[in-house]
Amino acid sequence: MKSKNKKTQTMTATIARTQFFELINAAYYHGTQTVLTKNGKEMARIVPPVEKKVDWDEYMKRLENFKPFLTDKDVEDYKQIRAGFNKPRFPDW
Repeated sequence: MKSKNKKTQTMTATIARTQFFELINAAYYHGTQTVLTKNGKEMARIVPPVEKKVDWDEYMKRLENFKPFLTDKDVEDYKQIRAGFNKPRFPDW
């Protein structure tokens, strides 16, 4: 499993190329971040994935306080307008 430990290591892109799959596994399973350098300059990072967690209790509280932007009268008006779409547009000649 993934641990919460955040470790960082630095290596050149050439070395990282030979150890690519090990670096991916280290990021996923151990939370290790790898900084890739080229000629002494940081070029890229391999970082562990961030898990987005949803606080469902907070979400449900916000949903209870949600105020709809359409009223029942608005819905009825739209239904009447849509009903008019099915009427023939031109008289029968």
